[in-house]
Amino acid sequence: AFGHDAFQRALLPQLKATEARVRANAAKAMFTLGSPLALRILEAMGESRTIENRLSGVWALANLKKPETIQRAFDFAKYEKNNALQRRMLRFIDDAEDDIREAKFGSRPLRRVA
Repeated sequence: AFGHDAFQRALLPQLKATEARVRANAAKAMFTLGSPLALRILEAMGESRTIENRLSGVWALANLKKPETIQRAFDFAKYEKNNALQRRMLRFIDDAEDDIREAKFGSRPLRRVA
């Protein structure tokens, strides 16, 4: 029987990975297991100086698909100075919100094409 604590311990080494996406995925998994450390890790990534960390942190926060994590992702995206990066972050947030709506109402909104 592999309990939550065992899963969290198995994920801990991934938090030290060199790739930001690996760290973000590990923190995301830990969040779903109830780890309070996970949110702090993702917030630190969102505040990082490196683009990869900021992007991965916002991606993970948005993809947790909780109102509070989506809001936190938006807070980081709102103040992002790199316009291209900000657009990607906002796309992550929009996609997460669309997924929530789809799960709740059973349909996705039509995408505008312009």
